[in-house]
Amino acid sequence: IILPLIALGDEVQVLDLGKLFVIAIAFSLVASSIYIFNDLQDLPADKLDIVKSKRPFAAGEITEKEGKVVGTVLLFIGFLTIFQTIGYNKPHVLLLTCIYLFSNLLYSRFNLKKIRIVGLAIVGLGFAIRFSIGTFVLGLSFSTWAFVLILQLAMFMLSGKRFQTSLRESSSRRQDSGLQFWLLSMVIFAAFFAATYSGFIADPEVVAVWGKEALIISTLPLGLGLVRFVELVNHPEKYLEFDATETMSKDFLLILLVTVFAIILFLG
Repeated sequence: IILPLIALGDEVQVLDLGKLFVIAIAFSLVASSIYIFNDLQDLPADKLDIVKSKRPFAAGEITEKEGKVVGTVLLFIGFLTIFQTIGYNKPHVLLLTCIYLFSNLLYSRFNLKKIRIVGLAIVGLGFAIRFSIGTFVLGLSFSTWAFVLILQLAMFMLSGKRFQTSLRESSSRRQDSGLQFWLLSMVIFAAFFAATYSGFIADPEVVAVWGKEALIISTLPLGLGLVRFVELVNHPEKYLEFDATETMSKDFLLILLVTVFAIILFLG
């Protein structure tokens, strides 16, 4: 949600910044209510997973009743805050938030993750929706490039998470839920992302903003970052101890590569 700020450059206003952070927090409350509902739906399966069994509901630290109450309160406060904060483009932001809410509720209620590609698309779409909300809050034009790139990157990373879950299931001698499928899915979405990014950096309008040299150089940390994520997902020990997203948020090398990528574009 905050990422579209980079498009404003030195034109960013304090009011825009404050409004964007408020919307980011409000949307997080809405998203958190969905995560609670999703965890309650997945409770039986989570109790059998080596890593997910440590989550509050699966570990019995929070009751289902408490979770439902907290989830309802977060949902109400989140929507109320969004409604009160947005000035222009309010219909767009509320519509996108509702699409995010209902698509994820359907995902949880009907266990759409069993239909692998449908579940992947719904969760990946959520990240592209977040970016679009930030775009509309700032009053910027919708970016098709950014929407598609974020969607593809999200599906690449989600495929990695699913692959890691399959590794844990295989190690615990449970039914193999598709190691080869998720590995191939990860490779395919990485290839699509790379192809789309190549088109992105060749777009004359994009070059005019970021600079040709910076965009070309940015492919180096970006490519290394993708490979590093694959390495973390396939780590022979860590997949039994941590979830992929938890590992990547603590990995020094991956954080360094993301930082270098951001600095290159900033200088451009």
